[in-house]
Amino acid sequence: MITFLLIEKGKITMLFNNKELQSNFDIGQNLPDEQANINCLAEEIIRVTDLISSTEGRIVCRHKDQNDKEVFVDKLNIDEATWNRRKEEIKQILIRKDKSKFALNNRLEYFGVYEPSEPLEYKKYLQVLYFFYMMNYFIFPKENIFKSLSLENVDYKKSYEEGALKGNHLSFIVLNLFDDDDAFYYFCNTNNEFNNISYQIEKLIENIAVERFDLASTNKLEKSIENIIYSNQITAREHSVNPVIQLVEYCNQYNHLVYCVDLLSNLEDDNLYNLFYTEEFEILPPDIWKNMHIPLEDLNEFLMSDDLFYFCKQTIGKIESKQRHNFLNSNAVKFLRNAIEYDKQWIDTFDENEGLYIEKIDDKYTIYPLKVAIFLRTYDELTNKRKVKILSGNKKSQLLKSLLTNNNDPFPQSLPMQIFSLVCHFQYDNITKEIPFGFYNYTTLLSERLFCTIMIKTTETYNFDVCINYLNKVYEELCDLVETLN
Repeated sequence: MITFLLIEKGKITMLFNNKELQSNFDIGQNLPDEQANINCLAEEIIRVTDLISSTEGRIVCRHKDQNDKEVFVDKLNIDEATWNRRKEEIKQILIRKDKSKFALNNRLEYFGVYEPSEPLEYKKYLQVLYFFYMMNYFIFPKENIFKSLSLENVDYKKSYEEGALKGNHLSFIVLNLFDDDDAFYYFCNTNNEFNNISYQIEKLIENIAVERFDLASTNKLEKSIENIIYSNQITAREHSVNPVIQLVEYCNQYNHLVYCVDLLSNLEDDNLYNLFYTEEFEILPPDIWKNMHIPLEDLNEFLMSDDLFYFCKQTIGKIESKQRHNFLNSNAVKFLRNAIEYDKQWIDTFDENEGLYIEKIDDKYTIYPLKVAIFLRTYDELTNKRKVKILSGNKKSQLLKSLLTNNNDPFPQSLPMQIFSLVCHFQYDNITKEIPFGFYNYTTLLSERLFCTIMIKTTETYNFDVCINYLNKVYEELCDLVETLN
């Protein structure tokens, strides 16, 4: 569902590349006991502020954003007051007991990050305060990062995955938090467990919907599963002791939330027909395409075939050279090539044998001709003929075409790609299995909606262990439901 950040470990942990700007308050550093107090933190901020002011040239952060672009300090955007703050003023910005006034500790509590009493964890808390001060006043001085990442402003474009157009805040925070080894390994372990049980739940719901279509089509199945979802309440907002882990949990839950909320918005009943329903094909693909695959080196030859052109354009006749040229250089074909390259990277990175569209057989990349045909036809249908719009954030709409073809670099985010893939999947099943729109609506789309509902439910707490316990309970009761239905 969601791609994850790839982290390179083993480097020196510091916020900025400039060695002169390295600080004991950088996340991942060993902060000495004698410096572990708010006074030393304020004094360190003054020291680093003076160094940034006197440093010539670009000050680049060690971590890049989600699209591998440099994050740097632009002195022209920094407020004049930032350069001249005194110690007591900085301390007030860092910590205030008055919740009605701005202070970083108050903002962090909104993210589920609280000041700990344990000495070791307090050191990490001071490092989090330092990081957010630097980020708020030097790295993103003209951007309200707290408002951007609030639960009232969820938008899938703000996720930390590759391709996110507004995800630089979240990705930058997460990458720096992973400089803390405890937080990094906690995330890897718990997130892997979270994803495994989530995948089992997703597949189980889909199988139930297919096997008991009679119940799915009458909403009885949906009500039964919703009862399981909501009867298992997450009552405790438990928090990890480590403030860095607290923040990692918030960021990752936010990442899940923005995806699921926006996907649900696009799968509402009044939008389904526009997205998924298409007229019957007048020209069907050759039957041989359903049961064969071709090496990728033969793809260009296949793209030149008359049968592919006839199916994609739903017309038969002489193909003029200009028509052929326009087809081969269309956005649909360009997008297909990009999707294939992205699949290759995924397969190679994670040592898999299969991506979304291609497979690796005997160390050779292959693709099914029918998948190519459906991919190209669906792209043309959604972007050129019907000009489908995707909802995000506060129900703001944007043409799917612009989301899929934003120079195709970076590759589109998972939400528009998931919607596109769902439509492709439906078209593929419609041709190979003669599955009507209504069936698809009550099986695959139903399972998508219910799964998103479960994922949103988990965001009632930021504690991953609590989430995993909840998901295990849901899975067990879904298994019981299967037994009951059988």
